[in-house]
Amino acid sequence: QTLIIDRDAPVLTLTAKKNDASSSYIVKNKESVDVPVYIHVNITDAFYTSKKVTMTGTRVDGDGNVTNLSFGSLKQNANGTAYENIFEEDGQYSLTIVTVDAAGNESTESIQFTIDKAEPVIQDITNIWSGTMTGFEYIDPTTLVSDMTDCEIHMYLNGVEYDGSEDLADGAYTLLIIAEDELGHVVEMETSFVIDSTAPVF
Repeated sequence: QTLIIDRDAPVLTLTAKKNDASSSYIVKNKESVDVPVYIHVNITDAFYTSKKVTMTGTRVDGDGNVTNLSFGSLKQNANGTAYENIFEEDGQYSLTIVTVDAAGNESTESIQFTIDKAEPVIQDITNIWSGTMTGFEYIDPTTLVSDMTDCEIHMYLNGVEYDGSEDLADGAYTLLIIAEDELGHVVEMETSFVIDSTAPVF
C-alpha cells in the first residue's frame, strides 16, 4: 500500500489588476477603480488530485440590483488550476474562491472592489427649485446625488456655499450643486429661482 500524509492546504493566490494581466497596478481589497479589472487565480498543491474549486461572486449595480457572476472554465494540470477573467461593468464586486485538496485541506481567498467609470448622477433639481417661490425649502444635497462610490458634494447660492443654516431673503438666486466621486469624476447642475414672500403694496 501507498500512504500519503498531506497536512498542507493548497496554495491559493487571487490577484486583481487594472485592465489586464500585464498591468503592474494591483487592485487592493475594497478599492475603487474606473477601468476594467483583470482577475487571475492560481492554485497549486503537492497532492492536488481532487481539483475541488468553488468560485462564487456577485455584482451590485447602482440601483442595488444583485447579479450572480458567471465564471469560465478552469485550466487544470497535474498539480494545479488556473483561472482568468476580466470584469468590465460598473458595480460593486465580491468574489470568493475556495479550494479543497484530496486530504480535505482547504484554502479560501476573497476580494471586493468597485468599478465606477461613470460620473455621479444628480437628481433634476429644476423640479425642486425653479420659477417664483414664496420660500426656500432646504434639502440636503447628499440625498440628491447617487454614485457607486462616496462623493464630495457642495451646494452654492449665488456663488457662496450654503448649508441651510440661514433663511433666505426675497430676491433672485442661482443654485449650483457640484459632486465629485472618489475617482475624480465631477458633475454639476444649476437652477435659478426667485423668492417672493411679500404681498404687493398698494
